[in-house]
Amino acid sequence: MKDIFEDMRKALGLDYISDIPLDRNKEYIRIVLKSLPMDAYSEKEVEEFKKYAFQKRMIGSRYLKNDT
Repeated sequence: MKDIFEDMRKALGLDYISDIPLDRNKEYIRIVLKSLPMDAYSEKEVEEFKKYAFQKRMIGSRYLKNDT
């Protein structure tokens, strides 16, 4: 089975997986995600990726909007 985190990192042109939730263009992440062959990944892995990519991020003492 393929690794959706690594595949998305490459597709988004990022150096590190940890950069994925920092990417401000969430719509682009959604487009790239939809372009991947979903049958290559487990349903659980896809859900884990979505939670990771669209998670709330804390800056200072404020939470940013969850983009899911």
